[in-house]
Amino acid sequence: MKRRVARLLEEGVYASVILPVTFTRVAAEDLHRELVNMGVPGCDGLAGRTLHSFALRLLLRNHVLVATGRTARPLNEYEETPLVSDLEGAHGGKRAVGKLKHAYESAWARLQHEEPGYAQSAEDEAFAADLLSWLKFHDAMLIGEVIPQAYEYLRSNPAAPERNEFEYILVDEFQDLNRAEQGVIELLSGAADVCIVGDDDDQSIYRFKHANPEGIRDWIVVNVDADDIELAECRRCPTTVVEIANSLISHNKLRLVPRALTPRPENGPGDVRITQYDTLADEVIGITKIVRGMVEDDGVPPGDILILAQRGVIGTPIYESLRGYNVPVKSYYSESELDAPEA
Repeated sequence: MKRRVARLLEEGVYASVILPVTFTRVAAEDLHRELVNMGVPGCDGLAGRTLHSFALRLLLRNHVLVATGRTARPLNEYEETPLVSDLEGAHGGKRAVGKLKHAYESAWARLQHEEPGYAQSAEDEAFAADLLSWLKFHDAMLIGEVIPQAYEYLRSNPAAPERNEFEYILVDEFQDLNRAEQGVIELLSGAADVCIVGDDDDQSIYRFKHANPEGIRDWIVVNVDADDIELAECRRCPTTVVEIANSLISHNKLRLVPRALTPRPENGPGDVRITQYDTLADEVIGITKIVRGMVEDDGVPPGDILILAQRGVIGTPIYESLRGYNVPVKSYYSESELDAPEA
């Protein structure tokens, strides 16, 4: 994606008509930093962003606010407590409201309302009406509504300027987007040259957020003139990682087309370790020691190290431990932004 954007800029394409979209905030920041540092004239005008970030910006435009009638202010997690409290009396309690809210967002993510024969139950309809009434009264929106609202606006307004705003759209990790997210890309691509990057269904690990890996296969079917370019050689990973990945995915009995990544010998075997700790405290100490060794002894830039943790209860102690040793570190758990006394 980075090199393709660089080539477009070198050919005189304005940065304002190029939309690079990534899947996560981490990837968006990384892409934006790399694009700006390429040194190609015009690259400082680029903005790599997530699809959620783009959709939110779109919904905040004045004419879009008028068209949708919704205020694009996503609720923070703590703000959902009064939402649940206000609705629980009419809808069976807190747990029932949580399930109904999840079902509401899931239906939108999957675009179930567009499926032939789909119909909401009376219970779901009543909940949706009360939920929307509450959100409109409080000038708010569920985070799960941001993409669907952008989709509805673009679909309902064929003459919307946003549908022809970009000449080049590049989308990373397309297999991890859900149907609503993929629908937004389709609606933005009427006049654009679109490049989607993805790994079919082998690498789709976001079923819990309703990822639609079928979308990357359907794209080639729907867009009959699209070029299907296969990149089978794994240039990023050490050979050991490629071997592990090929072994793991070979156990998937539901694969439509069995394939294998080709390792790149020049990358070497890499340093792969499987380490188990008895307690979270031991894990925090162990990971802190590994990172300090990389930064202080091996000279690895802290920005080149990524620590993945499933939950804040694991990631936050590691973050605090590294800070205690003055290792530059940033947490992507949103609640960490509120921990500082100034906040």
